[in-house]
Amino acid sequence: MCDETDIWTSAITNLKKGRANTLSADKLAKIANYFNVSVDYLLGNNENKGDAELRDLLEELRSDPDKRMLFSIAKGATAAEIREAVEIIEAIKRNRR
Repeated sequence: MCDETDIWTSAITNLKKGRANTLSADKLAKIANYFNVSVDYLLGNNENKGDAELRDLLEELRSDPDKRMLFSIAKGATAAEIREAVEIIEAIKRNRR
């Protein structure tokens, strides 16, 4: 994430270790964009069901080696679009067996 957002890993480490307790609005916006969530969500505010569903779908794409490529192209896509792409890939995989 740090490489793709141009945020120093030390900034994240400082937050984790308690040596810092804030990030600039610019950095928060980059992180939110990377994970396809709102800055409010990062701050613990305003998570609606759609945001949570989309976040869960993106996490599934990021963590599944067979779907990881989709994660990079899924930024900005809706939950329905991501779900459709996953269904297509799973159908292709089933047909190969």
